[in-house]
Amino acid sequence: MAPPKAHAPPLDIVDRAFIDALKRDGVPVPSHEYVMIHGHAVCDFLAHQPNFAEAVGFVQRSSIWDANQSADFAAGAIVSYCPQYEPASPDEMQPAFQNALSADLQGIQGDLQGIRDDLQAIPGHQ
Repeated sequence: MAPPKAHAPPLDIVDRAFIDALKRDGVPVPSHEYVMIHGHAVCDFLAHQPNFAEAVGFVQRSSIWDANQSADFAAGAIVSYCPQYEPASPDEMQPAFQNALSADLQGIQGDLQGIRDDLQAIPGHQ
């Protein structure tokens, strides 16, 4: 008999926080799945081309969002799904990323870091 599969509630928390921030920032959310697919696509894009401005252009070309919404979305996707692409310090931040990182996303950024820290304390979690 196969062992039960572990569910990953932190992803659900991350998804909800990201979608809530988008809505508060006025970015249309056609569906939960649409946001998740495009959010992970931003991370995939950055894995090959680590440039925030290019990632924003990619989002704008492949989604329903305008330039400003695409910038907000890309910044939120980085904070939510691939924080390894966040600049290490404010001095290294590309202006477009800094401008797109709204107060809502900064709050999520802090919340998600707390969740990640808590998860590291759970035995067996990597």
